[in-house]
Amino acid sequence: MKTKLTIAAIFAIAAAAINSPAAQAATCDNHKTKLMWRSCMSKEIDRLNAAINAKALDLCYSKTNSERGPAAVDERLACRIDRLTKTLQGMN
Repeated sequence: MKTKLTIAAIFAIAAAAINSPAAQAATCDNHKTKLMWRSCMSKEIDRLNAAINAKALDLCYSKTNSERGPAAVDERLACRIDRLTKTLQGMN
């Protein structure tokens, strides 16, 4: 039983490493030309930007008090702006 759990843990760690931003960026280093590298890195930035936006949206959907209507939209928008502002401040 321990062996099965250990193997499952190894696969989970490997999957997380493959999906990590560092692993994704490392694949860009395999490109032969600077132009292809820049293009790859731009796609990675876009992917990470979308992931950050999606995470902020998910967090804000679960924390709003209203379910529908303009009040709910305003709450989610304010929450997303707050989350993205905190993320940006964390980068400094």
